[in-house]
Amino acid sequence: MLHYLFLAALGLIFGSFITMLSYRMVNGGGYGGHSKCIKCKHSLSTLDLVPLFSYIFLAGRCRYCKAGISPRYPLTELLTACAFAGLGGYWQDKFMLILLMIMTVALITMIVIDFEHMIIPDEIQLVLAIIGVIYAYYSKNPLMIVILKPLGLLLIALALKYAFLFFMKKDGLGLGDVKFFAVSGLYLNITALSAFFLLSGLIGLVIAIFWRYLKRGEQFPFGPALAFTLYLCVVFPSTEKITNFLN
Repeated sequence: MLHYLFLAALGLIFGSFITMLSYRMVNGGGYGGHSKCIKCKHSLSTLDLVPLFSYIFLAGRCRYCKAGISPRYPLTELLTACAFAGLGGYWQDKFMLILLMIMTVALITMIVIDFEHMIIPDEIQLVLAIIGVIYAYYSKNPLMIVILKPLGLLLIALALKYAFLFFMKKDGLGLGDVKFFAVSGLYLNITALSAFFLLSGLIGLVIAIFWRYLKRGEQFPFGPALAFTLYLCVVFPSTEKITNFLN
């Protein structure tokens, strides 16, 4: 039980890092230096940056200018804490745990950026690809399967993209989504592919409904659905059983 709490606390810390990374990756400013309030530009002290608790104790406002702090910060930290706690089953295999922690940080960074800017940076795809190759090697997957799965998912994603464009006259998948399908092939077992497609479609549908409800436009980010589904399929292998009813 204690290791789940430890991972959740670690997740809060990495969640705070993700809020910085996701903001600076898109808006620039480099990755070093002190964090500042985006409104008054005052440098923030350590007490202002305690994950989740600073937001609560400051009542969601900057200590210096009293401007409201975006809920993106506590929500990202909470999401990361929950995702890290979900890795508790890998506690005994420290190397796999570290790989999955890096994967989780990359996936949540991708989720935040895609929700806010409708893009999936290539830098995140590259990190996920590198970790995916190591993950596949450590999992002792045959080399030919490791090569064919990303290629197969890439072709399927491209077919979906252009079929949607042909029949619906608009993009259904962005190029970032297509690349992510290929990267996902490094992680997924063949038996998990049907669950991956089914769950990502269902989660994408839920996101689309809320996106329309919030009046954010017709196009919605599909990357978060793909990222969340990949996390589920990799961290909880039993997820693939969701498609058993189709057999």
